[in-house]
Amino acid sequence: GGVAEGALNLMLDIARQWPDVLANALACDSHAQTRCLLRFVRMCTAAQLPAVLDLLTALIEGAPPFIEAFISNGGYIDLLCMRLGCHTSHDALAANREEAHTPTKEPYTPTKETSVSAKEPHAPAKEALVSTKELVERKALHVLHTALCDRMHGPRVRLELRRWLPPAIVTALAASTDTAMSLLDACVRSPDLIWSPVCADELRAALREQGARLLSAGATDALPSP
Repeated sequence: GGVAEGALNLMLDIARQWPDVLANALACDSHAQTRCLLRFVRMCTAAQLPAVLDLLTALIEGAPPFIEAFISNGGYIDLLCMRLGCHTSHDALAANREEAHTPTKEPYTPTKETSVSAKEPHAPAKEALVSTKELVERKALHVLHTALCDRMHGPRVRLELRRWLPPAIVTALAASTDTAMSLLDACVRSPDLIWSPVCADELRAALREQGARLLSAGATDALPSP
């Protein structure tokens, strides 16, 4: 609701001004604070996701103990959902994108100029929605990449991600966000990796189910295997 959205906006404002302070505050009581933060992540709008992902990156870089609480409470599931387009906020984004692509019936006007000007606002709307989706997908993978690169908690992150992703994609993500981004959209058949749109759809379905479970029941310390 409005209260939750206001609290999220306040947290984002604090993170922009004093990222180290917020990171250290969350690290002091990491599990309780992280569960609260993840509730915000799961309720935020698609438009808020880029800022939220910037916040998560700052927290992982500024307070490494935050990573353990974030992973234990299922935060990596949210990030994978964002990249695969099955996060709860993507439902609204997809609906808005579909609406933007749906032709609208223009009222009759006697001049050509009026008809053209009436249609012009729809093109930027389409571009903005697509741009937001791509930005969120890239930022979500970057947060995971940042966590994987942490010396202390990176191995734990790798183990958790390998429950959902092929080892070759996890290795690629540890090396480069761009490489992993491309692999998840590719069709690959090699000794190291077999990946196709069918594999992506199966993963998306499993993530959507787990994401819904986290959203309805709250973050849990013990997550079932995919």
